[in-house]
Amino acid sequence: YESLIKKKPYTIEKSYITKSGSKKIGLTSVSPVFDSDGNFLYAIAHLQDITSQKLNEKRLKKSEEKYRTLIESSNDMIFVIKHGIILFANQRLIKTSGYSEKEIIGKPFINFVEKKEQEKIKMFYQKRLRNEPVPNNYESKAVTKDGKIVEVEIVVVFIEYEGQIAEHV
Repeated sequence: YESLIKKKPYTIEKSYITKSGSKKIGLTSVSPVFDSDGNFLYAIAHLQDITSQKLNEKRLKKSEEKYRTLIESSNDMIFVIKHGIILFANQRLIKTSGYSEKEIIGKPFINFVEKKEQEKIKMFYQKRLRNEPVPNNYESKAVTKDGKIVEVEIVVVFIEYEGQIAEHV
């Protein structure tokens, strides 16, 4: 009915019960067709069963919530980088560093490494990106917002983050 009034196609997601009594989720698209004078002729409707897709989305969301809870409650400082830029930092890293999330996210990770350690860390990072041998576990030093030097153990793994490969540190 809405598509007739607005004379535009529309799509709506709704639950429905099948003849056998099972609950399904459908995506219905309706496109009204009008003649040259604007009179309604007929509508083309399409119903797509998206039940399994919605169940998978629900499972994925629960899994992501568990992952986020684990990462955020960790005593370790955890961050994700891509192309040398920090995409994610957990609360422990934010608290320990003294920086706000806004001051960390989107910044080069090397900015938070002690000056004397930067060349070594850059070399490890570049080698890792070229798939050359480099340790995945090593010690380094980070700098907090107030200039304090913090000894850190770095453990690097590649992960899929928002659909792309990134480093989880």
